[in-house]
Amino acid sequence: MNNTSGLFDAKLAELAQIYHDLYGEIDAFRDLDHDAVRRERARLAHDCTLAGEQLKSQLIATRLVPAEELSRAQIDYCDRAQMIMDSLRKQSADDPCKNNSKAELSALFAEFAVDFASLAVTHALLAVLSAMDDQMTEDEKEEERP
Repeated sequence: MNNTSGLFDAKLAELAQIYHDLYGEIDAFRDLDHDAVRRERARLAHDCTLAGEQLKSQLIATRLVPAEELSRAQIDYCDRAQMIMDSLRKQSADDPCKNNSKAELSALFAEFAVDFASLAVTHALLAVLSAMDDQMTEDEKEEERP
């Protein structure tokens, strides 16, 4: 049997680094003044735009239907999340929505974004196990052949 779990080591290391960087950046952001927070927000918004453009260009290059469908779902999520954040940014601080302040709404959105990322990690694990299952099934069929 092939060891399929090693196929994902690089991606798992990349995910671990992203988590580490995210945690470190959030911790560092706590010490920033308001202007610095705004600069970092603008920088990250730009990075998100670039990442979305890269995802869209990769979508054009892919020929695998499941990868294309997942890329489209990611693009849709990014576009909708940006639209919601833009809407929150345009909301007046003095115009609370249903008795919630702009800050509370932004914090709730951030919490849901983290929940979504956690769910994406769970779906990634499911995809990894599915790939391993499929590879093992193919390996077993090959072993049965004379």
